[in-house]
Amino acid sequence: MIQKFIKYFLLTAGLLSASGSSFAQLNWNQAGKFTGTVSQQNYLTIPNASEFNNVDQYMISMWVNMTTQPSGYFQFVNKGSNYQVAYDWSTGLYMRNSGNSDLDGPTLNTGRWYHIASIIRDTVVGGDTDYKVRELYVDGVRVNKDAVKFPGGNTGGASDSLKIGSYGAPNFLGNMNGSMDDVQMWLGTFYPEDVARGFRTSLAAWGNSNNYYTKCILSITFQDDDNSGAPFQVVDESRYAHSIRNNGVTASSLSSRPSVTTSDNLSIHLSGSQEYLAAPDHLNNSPDNQVTLEAWIYPEKTYSGAFSDLGTIICKGSSIFNYRLYLGGGNNVYAMINGNSNFSYAGSVVAPQNQWSHVAFTYDNSGAYSYYLNGALAASGTNNVGNIVNGTDSLYIGQASGTYFFQGYIDELRISGYVKDVTAINSFLYKSMDLADRPGAFDLSCYNFDGNLANNNGGGIPRMYFRNNVMFSSRYVTSIRNFPVSPMVKADNMNFPSAWYLSNNSGFRIPASGSQGSSQNDYIYVPYCTGINDLNVFLALEHTFEKDITVYLVAPSGDSIELVKNNVMERGQVNTIFNEQADSSISDNRFASFSPQIKPFTSLNAFTNQNAKGSWKLRVQDSFSGDTGRVYKWGFQLNNLSAKPNLMIVNSTANSAGFWGGSSQPTDTVRIYLRQRVSPFARVDSAIAYINQFGFSQVFFGNAVSDTYFLEYTHRNSLTVWTNSPNVFVQGGTTNFSFLSGPSTVYGGNLISIDGRWCLYSGDINQDGAINGNDFTILSQQFGQSGYINSDLNGDNTVNGNDFTIFNTGFGKSVAHP
Repeated sequence: MIQKFIKYFLLTAGLLSASGSSFAQLNWNQAGKFTGTVSQQNYLTIPNASEFNNVDQYMISMWVNMTTQPSGYFQFVNKGSNYQVAYDWSTGLYMRNSGNSDLDGPTLNTGRWYHIASIIRDTVVGGDTDYKVRELYVDGVRVNKDAVKFPGGNTGGASDSLKIGSYGAPNFLGNMNGSMDDVQMWLGTFYPEDVARGFRTSLAAWGNSNNYYTKCILSITFQDDDNSGAPFQVVDESRYAHSIRNNGVTASSLSSRPSVTTSDNLSIHLSGSQEYLAAPDHLNNSPDNQVTLEAWIYPEKTYSGAFSDLGTIICKGSSIFNYRLYLGGGNNVYAMINGNSNFSYAGSVVAPQNQWSHVAFTYDNSGAYSYYLNGALAASGTNNVGNIVNGTDSLYIGQASGTYFFQGYIDELRISGYVKDVTAINSFLYKSMDLADRPGAFDLSCYNFDGNLANNNGGGIPRMYFRNNVMFSSRYVTSIRNFPVSPMVKADNMNFPSAWYLSNNSGFRIPASGSQGSSQNDYIYVPYCTGINDLNVFLALEHTFEKDITVYLVAPSGDSIELVKNNVMERGQVNTIFNEQADSSISDNRFASFSPQIKPFTSLNAFTNQNAKGSWKLRVQDSFSGDTGRVYKWGFQLNNLSAKPNLMIVNSTANSAGFWGGSSQPTDTVRIYLRQRVSPFARVDSAIAYINQFGFSQVFFGNAVSDTYFLEYTHRNSLTVWTNSPNVFVQGGTTNFSFLSGPSTVYGGNLISIDGRWCLYSGDINQDGAINGNDFTILSQQFGQSGYINSDLNGDNTVNGNDFTIFNTGFGKSVAHP
């Protein structure tokens, strides 16, 4: 097994080195660019094939964006006299079939994407079965319909090639000027709902004979399926894999902007009855000594666990399950290795009904195993069943042994040949994975399910196949507006999520309760001071009617902006990155989704030059009753950093003599400095900390490099102390200091015992490094005053005789340092 992994690594390393920089999750989306120039022969040709001839019923669909109006006409799709879809300068869109008169559609504007579909369907007129219904659609809406006679009952069998963008040789008439995308041809009986449900899917998938997508006999997506190499390609992604000759069609990039054509984050939907996916046995799905199984799931039921009422997510093997991940009673997550199910745990790891959850399971041949839920370690144990059996059976998604069917949605399913820790799981938890962007060669398989069934991590191999009526999420839902969308984005050039602050909350409901009102407030704390010159915001939100909601981001200063405000799009989900540098602004009903990035409703520049330190708040307002939703995750990136500051964390405990009351003290702030260990002991970093009632504080140093430093601890009216010797501080590490053990912890021994606890001397009111007559003068002048005053040595907000008593205990003391 090691040898085949080494061989696999060498293969994929070569693929990775050749890969281009682009977006995944179909955000590397490409279209075909047609120049309309005769001399360049700018079109596609698919050789004649039997499935294109004597067609009885069909659906042809495509996305079209004309750069100019034709001087005569543009050919979009044509097969000679048999059938064609085209655009005429005088009459507009039309379809033509077998010598019949044209069925006309509307005129179209330039510079705008339109989805065009034509359908021919059998019908009977006056007892004559040679008649067919013809329908023409624009953007999923039928614009014209008729019924005409087809001699012979079909479209004819002329020997012409199928051409895209031109009539082709020898006259090169009707050359398209503009872009086209997702050109598809389907055989069978189709109706309006087939157009409306399917036109947002960039399709590269099929299954057995009774699967819906097997009806597709041509699908040109103009892009690869695993983001390796150049993203633009011209191949037939249908099961026929027709040869296509590209006559000068080039790439028209639609990447890194919100899509107005396709839904860029789909999943698969399984009904829970005889529906599943299968892939042939392959080394990519056959790890033998370590494995990590993970997926986003949206169960539509709660399993009882009784009478085989279990929901299989993923399974390898049938007679003996090499590995299996599934839902049991109460939707608890369980796993099996080598047919053994003794991977139990105390408590519960639950994937609730009707919401997205990320589930993961790891195992190595020592027997150690772990469960993760939404990126957090949820359970672990030991059950040594040895190496994972490398069986020859297929990989299944959604079933095991012909039963235990899953009901709901599954997305971003991954198989890795090593044990991932919590950091590795979280690095791609909300980020779609592909061959061009993955941790390493042992991330063997990843199925994005974004309109294709290829292994996006392994050069497409092994490909999944639909069994029975499994469908992509965009096809399944009766209403095209809403279907569950997993909380994924893909922004490789924005260092997501490594450079981002993400909420620790695993999700919260909109509204917090009932059917109208606000969500709970959710917070992210930035622990260090820095000015803001740019801010990007990630939001993964799902709602049944997005027009109801307004999303507020509130800075530590209290200033707020609206990320979205009652905006309408094709779907009820907001999975995107809000970025002032995005090329698209929010516009109602314009986009299929806001992913991967878009400008917010209110400019993020409102936070420019503010201090980022403090608590940032997200709040969602649901304005109308009857609809609900959920925020799955949110976060932000400061100043386009490539990584969050690798902060030094210092935990310290110290008390002020005047403040300490024997069991607690008033809360306050202190400032802590790091000083060089050699003369002149320069300050290299500082941070303000909040001390609690026991004297504990935590600070973050964002500027100092890993080295050995003195620590200087200051308080507004206490005598400053230095640590008694330099100590090692490491970026990304935590250093603990406690001054409670006595004078030996500080330079010069400047501590005093108060009620059994060693404390800092109180009384350096002017912070000049000594408790002397100058401080006494200030104390006398402020006697009787109230408020937050440095002369208030016991923290009771009043300067009185008690403070004089405290002052006397430290009189004459001064700061000691090297």
